[in-house]
Amino acid sequence: MAPGYEASTDLITRMGETSDFASDVCIRKAGTDPATGSRYLEEIAFEVVSTQSERDARDKAEEMHKRGVRRVFGIFVKGPRRVCEWSSTSRSWLPLEAGFRIEDRCLAAALPVAALLDAALADNAVMESLIAKGNPVFLERVAAAEAQAESRGEAKGKTEGKAEGKAEGILDLLEDRGIAVSPAQRAEILGCSDLDRLRRWLRKARLAASAAEVLAEP
Repeated sequence: MAPGYEASTDLITRMGETSDFASDVCIRKAGTDPATGSRYLEEIAFEVVSTQSERDARDKAEEMHKRGVRRVFGIFVKGPRRVCEWSSTSRSWLPLEAGFRIEDRCLAAALPVAALLDAALADNAVMESLIAKGNPVFLERVAAAEAQAESRGEAKGKTEGKAEGKAEGILDLLEDRGIAVSPAQRAEILGCSDLDRLRRWLRKARLAASAAEVLAEP
C-alpha cells in the first residue's frame, strides 16, 4: 500500500439504508475521517466472484460505487478466469487485459492484473510493492540474498572459473527462493560464459516469479 493507506479483508460497510456487506479486500486511508469520526470509506474494493452469480456481483459493485467507493474490481474465477473493473457509466464489468497494470494513488506500485489470478505472480507483486515503499527489512533481506549468491559465485569462481561461479550463484538464489528450474534452463545458465548476461540474470533472479523470466532477454 502507499503511505497513509491500509488494506482490510471482509470489512463490513453500510452501503445503503437497508444493506451492509463486506468486500473481499479493500484499500482505504488509515486513521479516522474527521468528517464522520469513524474510519475512512474504502477507495478501492476487490471482489472475488466464485459462488455468487455475476448479477449479484454487479448489484454489489453498483451499490459500492453509489456509496462512494472510487474503484471496484471483480476477480472472476469461474469459467474463463479474468479481472474486470466496474464501470458506472455502462453499468457493466469491463475486462482488463492480462498485461495491464492497475495504477492508483492507494498503491505503492502498479498492480499487475495477472498477479490477481496467479499466486506466484501475486507474491512477486507484493515484493515489488515493498521495494517501491523502500521497506528497510525487505530491502535488507534482498541485499543479503544477493550478496550471498555473489559470494557463493565468487568463491566457486576461484577454482572453476568466474562465469561458472556466477551461474551457480544464480541457481543457488533461485533454489533458495523456491523457484523451479528445468534441466534445459539449468543447462542454459551453466553454459553461459557472458559475464554481463550472468550479472543481469543474477539481478533478475532476486525478484523473478519463474526461471523463464530470469532468462528472458529484451
